[in-house]
Amino acid sequence: MVRRLEAIAARAAQLPAESAPAEAFFDCFRLVVEQSAGKNEFARALAAAGVDAHAALQESSSAIRARLAELLAGAQRAGAVRPELGPPEVIALLVGTTTTMEHLGNDAAARERVFAVVFDGLRPR
Repeated sequence: MVRRLEAIAARAAQLPAESAPAEAFFDCFRLVVEQSAGKNEFARALAAAGVDAHAALQESSSAIRARLAELLAGAQRAGAVRPELGPPEVIALLVGTTTTMEHLGNDAAARERVFAVVFDGLRPR
């Protein structure tokens, strides 16, 4: 799990150099959701075995949150994301979207519809 989060953080760090601020933010959101598949179930299993997964993942998670906050600010400056949203709301949406995707399983079309709804909600009215 630590290596997976480190890979997400490294990939998220590359996004601003590869695309416009709005695209980088939405790509990061998608990346975190897609790479988190099964993470919640694995964390629950570790917790049941007495392992504190959150402590082990703290450094990598902090790096991802920091990058996401930077990408959010850039997308907001570009007018692509609602200005009233902050990192706490985006993290909550990530958690909820990840859980939703776990329920959808491998239904790619349904997953894309969920991303479309979430992304539409993040954009300014």
